[in-house]
This record gives sequence, C-alpha cells and structure tokens, in this order.
Amino acid sequence: MSRISTSFASIPRVRRSVVIFKALDTRGQPCILHYFSGRPNDGWMTWLLPNIDRNAIHNTENFLESMADDLHTFLGLSSEKVSVHDLRTLSVCLKTNRHGPQPKLQTEPKFYALRYYYATVETLPESRLKRAFAIPQGSFDRQLKWFYSEELAQADNQRMIQANYDVIKTIWSTCTTLLTTLPEASPGSQIRD
Repeated sequence: MSRISTSFASIPRVRRSVVIFKALDTRGQPCILHYFSGRPNDGWMTWLLPNIDRNAIHNTENFLESMADDLHTFLGLSSEKVSVHDLRTLSVCLKTNRHGPQPKLQTEPKFYALRYYYATVETLPESRLKRAFAIPQGSFDRQLKWFYSEELAQADNQRMIQANYDVIKTIWSTCTTLLTTLPEASPGSQIRD
C-alpha cells in the first residue's frame, strides 16, 4: 500500500476550468458551444477558455472576473458583458496524453481536476448565433460550433465523446441531458439552423 500511495503522490496534477456556454435555437432547444482545438486528435472540446492557474491567489470574485475577461477575448466580443458563475461541481479523472509528441508524454498519467462554470452574456452578435462560425485569431481561424446534446451520440462525434467523456458525463449528471437547468447564455437571442 505504501508503494501505491507513493506512486500516486508523484503523479502530476492538472487543474482545468470547464465553462459551459448555452443558447437556445429558434425552436427553443438548448445548444452548447464547443471549440475545435485545431489539433485533429483533440477534436471538439467543451472547455473554451485559455487555462487559468487555479493555484494562483484569487478571491472568488476576482477569479470569476478574470475568467469572464478571458472568455470575452476568446469569443471576440466587443462591448458585450460576459459573466461567469461557479456551478460548484468538480470531477477528477486520471488520463494519459496518448497523442503527446514524445513517447514519455504518451504514457505518463496525470490527474485532472475539472471545475465547472457557466457563462452568460447580455447579447450575442449575429455572427456568433450561427450553428458553426469562425473567429479570426492571428494567422488562423478559431472554429466554434453549437452542439445539441443528442448530437453527441452520432458517429462523427465519437472522438469528442472519447476525449471528453468525463466532462460530458458530469455535465449530463449535473445539469440534465438537455442542460435545461442552466440559464440561457444570451436571453432574447436564438441560434439559427
């Protein structure tokens, strides 16, 4: 047992924030915004923000404000106000980076501590209310897409499920499969099919 405890103690920890961004389509069905990382093996991901060091000294209010500022920049918004709210939900998983560039990275396990938040914004521009859209970011376009929960079961999205199973399972169990318990990201705005 001591050998097992020692080996667990040596496993690196990764603290990542998962932000859920929801809007309704013209039929009133909820959609969740996903981001394509740009790396084919990663696929569509739920977490949208650049990583924020949760080990840094923040009080809750300032931390949430920092996350909101990052999401505001990430989505290429101008004057719209973004707010981030803590869902007070945490999931922990043990993973390896099987697509790492070095063999050691592909076999080294890491503990991921995932903390869940949701974001709201007063209004969204028309360009952000398309089912799929891109935001220019330097020399590449940042790809985003609104997903229905039932779409996750389609064959084309199996890679997303495999890569993000812990996140998807937690969101479903916390917020119901249709995420109907989360406020709309943009009241009065609707996704266009």
